[in-house]
Amino acid sequence: MIRSLFVLFLTLSLCGDLSLFAQDSSWKRTDSDSPYFHRIQLRDSSGRVIDPSTPDASDPDLSKTCAPCHDMNAAAGGLHAGAGPDTRAGEPWFLIDTRSATCLPVHNRSWPGVYNPEELGIDGTSWTKTFGRHDTGGNAGKTEAGSDCLVCHLASGYDFARRIERFDAGEASLATFIAAGLMDTAGNYDLPRFDSEGRIELDLLSDAGPAACLPCHTVRNLETTGNRSWLHDADIHLAAGMTCVDCHRSGIDHHIVRGYEGESHPTGTDISSLSCRGCHMGTEGGHLGAPKPLHAGLPPFHLDEIHCTGCHSGPVPELTGIRQWTSRAHRLGEPSQKRFLTTPPRIISAGIDKDDSNKLGPVRLAWPAGWGFVDEAGNLKPLLPDQLRQPLRKALRVRADLVGELAAKLGDKNATEMIDAALLQIDESIDEVGVPVLITGGRVLASDGNGGLAEVNSNAANPISWPIAHPVRPARTAVGAGGCADCHSSTSHWLSTAIGPLSMVPLPGTPAATSPLDNDVVDRERWLSWSFLFKGRDAAKIYYSLCSVLAISGGLLALWRSLAQEPR
Repeated sequence: MIRSLFVLFLTLSLCGDLSLFAQDSSWKRTDSDSPYFHRIQLRDSSGRVIDPSTPDASDPDLSKTCAPCHDMNAAAGGLHAGAGPDTRAGEPWFLIDTRSATCLPVHNRSWPGVYNPEELGIDGTSWTKTFGRHDTGGNAGKTEAGSDCLVCHLASGYDFARRIERFDAGEASLATFIAAGLMDTAGNYDLPRFDSEGRIELDLLSDAGPAACLPCHTVRNLETTGNRSWLHDADIHLAAGMTCVDCHRSGIDHHIVRGYEGESHPTGTDISSLSCRGCHMGTEGGHLGAPKPLHAGLPPFHLDEIHCTGCHSGPVPELTGIRQWTSRAHRLGEPSQKRFLTTPPRIISAGIDKDDSNKLGPVRLAWPAGWGFVDEAGNLKPLLPDQLRQPLRKALRVRADLVGELAAKLGDKNATEMIDAALLQIDESIDEVGVPVLITGGRVLASDGNGGLAEVNSNAANPISWPIAHPVRPARTAVGAGGCADCHSSTSHWLSTAIGPLSMVPLPGTPAATSPLDNDVVDRERWLSWSFLFKGRDAAKIYYSLCSVLAISGGLLALWRSLAQEPR
């Protein structure tokens, strides 16, 4: 008996985590590298199999449909669904309201400068209607639509534009089935797709390729005359045939690896080899034959003070920042004629900043805009669009587009008097503690009591930023590929790209654009001194090379003379 218990204990110890046994006994697995072909029956919210051919067929429930084979409690969580630690800042959502010119960053994570949904009066229903189109769902987020497995795992046939339509129409519960072509917009099943047993064939994959990620993670540079989109290459990893999840990996828990250096995974798993540095420069070698860069001639301290993305990611630095659209902020994926260069939020790329690890890397910037009350400590309580509807309409006579309608009324004048009147009307109409303010152009402005505006000391107008990771450029187009002068010269824009806020209405005194050098991201004087020295670097190389040649020649001549003078 004792021997049997010992053997059992030893077996379990060698097999490792007992949770694997529980998973094997509860969930079906093929354990094959070959994808499983899904020919499945849909189930309703009670878990009953649906016969789509019956006139009163129930509406399908995706969670219950997948539950016989998959742990849906685990799959509906993870970092991708808003669970786990906050980690470093990422792209927020933006609450946009054109009637009040509100543009405020919001997220359920506690990132600097970002509002919590509750602060902006956003409950599950309003979140689903406003942001659900690009929110894949999960039990840790705000959406009421539930997890949409098909939007990420259906290899083909998912119509993302139709998904947006359904969410905008307030019909989120069936959006995934309509987008996948299983039902029409009236809620009727597409019967030819089902066999006689009510089963449907779905090409579901754990990795459905980049096309599954891009609906929510596209970033587009706005075109200019000299910056055409068709002149740009794709991310070097995608161009080489890799997929997003080759680096951004996860298990059923959907704790998707973000891939930045120093990231700590919620499971405790060592994921250091999935960062840029870990994959390309790790001592144990990277993944998928990742080449190891030589960085010939680059002083080693650069690698200690600059992230890989600082040279290899995002747009090539220009004199001014590059304006971008993102999927979530600008509803990319939706066919639209109303997406303009001025469509908020204004997101600017190509800035350089230091992160919490004190390393330099590229970031995107966006400035908040809106109305609120500021207390004596400088803390802002934002006003919600619904609160602003009446006072702004009464003071400014605007209905649908505050910025556009004011511009038409003002002509060449500035908006000081009109904004002052709006602030006085807000103070009269809304009972809140503090001073009513407008947030715009990187400033917090209040009425000065004399028909003008005065700036208020508050951080509420500071820009928010989040790191740039993609697209990754190949080595030949990286900053520094052309030599030290790519950074250390008067023509370099790596640290001199000037980025600044824009006021939503014409007001005097908007802060000027500033560069990372202006903001002391690095020691300005030291940087300029190095850049000045690099001007004569090539000439110095020639000079010192000639000096070395002359010195060696002189030494050899002296040696020859000494040998020639020796007695024979």
